[in-house]
Amino acid sequence: MGLSAYIDQPLSKFIANQKQVSASLPVAPPQPKPAAPSPTAKPHQGISVMSARKQSLFREFQAATANLSSARQSLEDARFLSRNGMANNLTFATHVEHVAFHNWLRTGDAFTTCPN
Repeated sequence: MGLSAYIDQPLSKFIANQKQVSASLPVAPPQPKPAAPSPTAKPHQGISVMSARKQSLFREFQAATANLSSARQSLEDARFLSRNGMANNLTFATHVEHVAFHNWLRTGDAFTTCPN
């Protein structure tokens, strides 16, 4: 049976036929949600908890990452101003980015080498 049989039918008859077919399909009842697992007293075996020292180093690393990001953005702004002949301080922006990058390296190294 080709498509011509469907093309020759009026649209309302085709829609009624589709409704009839879909109404005869069984509807599955909704399944209950599985219960959440109960909390256990002991932590998971593969997950280690960070010590207070490592948590503080992680916060310092996050702050250093934010500082590096803003320093790089200000360096790009200074380069843009320099390319377009506007007043800028490219040397200062480069110095700030350099210091922020080395601070980021230092805090990242301290965080990764710190034992739990």
